[in-house]
Amino acid sequence: MRLAQLVGLAVVVVALGLPAASAGGTPTNFRYETTVHGVALFAAGCAPHFTSTEKTDQVPHLGSASVELFSSYCANFGPPPPTTYYIWEISLTSKQGDQLVLGIEGGDLDPATTNTWSVLRATGRFARYAGSGTFTQTWTSTGVENGGEGFDVHFRLEGNLSP
Repeated sequence: MRLAQLVGLAVVVVALGLPAASAGGTPTNFRYETTVHGVALFAAGCAPHFTSTEKTDQVPHLGSASVELFSSYCANFGPPPPTTYYIWEISLTSKQGDQLVLGIEGGDLDPATTNTWSVLRATGRFARYAGSGTFTQTWTSTGVENGGEGFDVHFRLEGNLSP
């Protein structure tokens, strides 16, 4: 009986010391999920630009930080070849002003599927941070607001993040 208890305790200790695995089996040490609210405005050549209002949240590895989402999709249909450019950035800013920006710039992004993020920019105590992973997002319209369309955007980031 004592041996079974020790084996059970060893399994728990080992499990707590290992990074969690994502659904795909890849170890991850960073998971963050939240919902932000903002307004999408149309601009010449790019449609739409979305900026969320800042919110303060507890973010793994960072502590208390303001969270803001910026998203923009631009398409150029002439002259050939047509090009598209997508920006999806989550800015995480500490109370001291240190900033970590995660997301995707350029290329294609499909709002209905899982996409890939990486560290785009980092300042202050986050300057040496590196990492990447996947994210999903769900956009829910909240109607016309401030000359654009309001949205609640729920997103989930998962991956590896380290200083």
